[in-house]
Amino acid sequence: MNEGLKPFLSEETSEPLIDLLSYNQFAATILSGLREIVENWDASRPTGIHMNGWDPKDVAWGVDMALDDPERLKQWGRNARERCTNDFTWRKAAERTLEIYREVLAKLGGITA
Repeated sequence: MNEGLKPFLSEETSEPLIDLLSYNQFAATILSGLREIVENWDASRPTGIHMNGWDPKDVAWGVDMALDDPERLKQWGRNARERCTNDFTWRKAAERTLEIYREVLAKLGGITA
């Protein structure tokens, strides 16, 4: 695994972040919209770190936290790969989209799809 800090400063799309996770890489995210993808370091199966990228002290803390324990960092990478292959597939996206459509149709008066 090639460890590295990958800060995400724009929220244009989550695809680069998901690609990164699929290669057993941990991620550092500073955007609220990407926090649903990166499981923070204190989660049951962490995949990275949430930090404030505009605060140098918080970034330093995040880098130190990530690099302090190489085995933990590798485990985050393995967790990231597993999360990616289980949760972020095109099939999962299609299933969730269909689920949302069904919920909306049901609220519109019992229409089913």
